[in-house]
Amino acid sequence: MKKLSQNTNHIVTHGFSNAHSENLYPKKWSNDPTPRELYRSGMCCLGCNFFAPLNEDWGICCYRRSNHYLETIFEHFVCGAFVRIEDDAAARFSDYHLYKSI
Repeated sequence: MKKLSQNTNHIVTHGFSNAHSENLYPKKWSNDPTPRELYRSGMCCLGCNFFAPLNEDWGICCYRRSNHYLETIFEHFVCGAFVRIEDDAAARFSDYHLYKSI
C-alpha cells in the first residue's frame, strides 16, 4: 500500500481554490446580505485583518471563523466574517480587536 504524504495542500495563486466561492463573487452574494452589504460599502478581503496576500490579486483567508478559511480568494472578495485591518501591527491575524475595548 502506498504511503500518503502528510501535506497534500496545493496553493492556488491564480484563481479561487473553491468553485462555490468563485461563483459567489460574480453573483455579488445574491443569497447572503451580510457580504453583499459589506461589498457595497467598499469592504473587501484586501482590507481584512485575516487576508494573507499571495500576489497582486490573490490571497489566502486565514480566519478560522470564515466560511472561506484556507481558501485562495480574490482580493476584492468579501465574506460575513470580515474584520477591518487594525492599525496595530500586533493585531494582524488575531482577534485582538474583539478584546481591546474590554
